[in-house]
Amino acid sequence: MEICTLFSNLFSGLLTKIVIKDEKVEHQIKIENKIQIPPEKNKILDEKTEVSGIVKRLNQFKNLLNKNETYDTYTIAKLARIMEFRSVGELENIFKGVTEPNFEFIEKFCNTFGINEEWLTEGKREPFYLDKKTNYDPFHYYYLKECNPIQIYFIRSDNSEPSGYTFIILKFSDYKYEIIHRLWHIGSGVGSGGQSQIYGMYQLLKQLDRDKNLYCSGRILKKEQFDLLYSGKIFPGCILKYPTENNMWWDDFTDVYNQYFSQKSYENMYGSGFVSAQNVVKSYLGQEKQ
Repeated sequence: MEICTLFSNLFSGLLTKIVIKDEKVEHQIKIENKIQIPPEKNKILDEKTEVSGIVKRLNQFKNLLNKNETYDTYTIAKLARIMEFRSVGELENIFKGVTEPNFEFIEKFCNTFGINEEWLTEGKREPFYLDKKTNYDPFHYYYLKECNPIQIYFIRSDNSEPSGYTFIILKFSDYKYEIIHRLWHIGSGVGSGGQSQIYGMYQLLKQLDRDKNLYCSGRILKKEQFDLLYSGKIFPGCILKYPTENNMWWDDFTDVYNQYFSQKSYENMYGSGFVSAQNVVKSYLGQEKQ
């Protein structure tokens, strides 16, 4: 009987050890199952490096390009075709941070889409701010002629801005524009320098009217849109792509002798500052006739 009890105790103890061991193994397996080895992260995007900043700004540009686009969006495949890549994957790897963008790519990308290279590489200024030197009075027509844009936009602030600020945008394609960063004050309350600028704008418009190869359009924008566009923070196409919003204010401005509309009509359409600017032009033209 004692022998049976002894064997029973030994077997029971052995079984307990096996159960405990199995429980430890099972517990260890459960712990190991809970520890998931993360997939290999992208080193370029994971680290806060200058390269990762460039990659993020590339994707930011793509988002700006597609703002207000519903159907004909710019995919990486479409961008790759525009840039004449051999495959979509080449450009996709750059946008994903798999491949580091070299300086040759950066220069070509910026030239293709009208991007500020300093913004893309260093994050300075704004994406569509191209700081090019221009002559002031008059803004020479030959620069526009040499650029050979497919369309020239004359952008004017609305009547809530007494000075009637104006600037020019050149369109080269649906995905590339150039903002001329220089303001004209086509309005009232300007000094002799401002009056000279007004007359310079008139001369430019008349010259463009004689050149039938350069197509011109106009827009009148609220202050918020005007400031965003001029600063280069937004893609010009997201505002300028709607032809129904074309405004012929720039053509009306050259009608200083009111052959088409009266001064009162122009004042109602564009504000008193517009008529004041027309009077400045008339004064210059009168001096030339003397």
